[in-house]
Amino acid sequence: MFKGEESVVIAPLASEEETFDHIEEALQALGRARVSGRGNIDISPRGTLEGSFSKTTLRGSVRERKNGDYEVSVWYDCSLNGAGWAVCILGFIFLLFGPLIIFAPANLKNEVSRRVRSALEDIEDGGESRGRRRR
Repeated sequence: MFKGEESVVIAPLASEEETFDHIEEALQALGRARVSGRGNIDISPRGTLEGSFSKTTLRGSVRERKNGDYEVSVWYDCSLNGAGWAVCILGFIFLLFGPLIIFAPANLKNEVSRRVRSALEDIEDGGESRGRRRR
């Protein structure tokens, strides 16, 4: 519903394993994060990244670039959960208030975006930064 992406390019550490461990550790600020050997990032978001009426999905990737640097990308999606949809539908039927609940994930998206940027800045702090982009 409300999606975003944050990316950063970092210089490698001593080994790929050490680089992946550093990335995984920095992403713990977002929740339980795991970086697979293939560079896929799975993140189970912390409860603080979810609201009463919304849920957050986080995933990402680590890709080695031709010059040896690593690009770390995290994608996030903030959308209504079951309770949010129920309030939306019932609110629309009974109070015409329901459509306003759709904006609950929009508020959450700003917080998720801020925390993802912060985690990526922590990754940058562990290596030489090569730049960041935002979509």
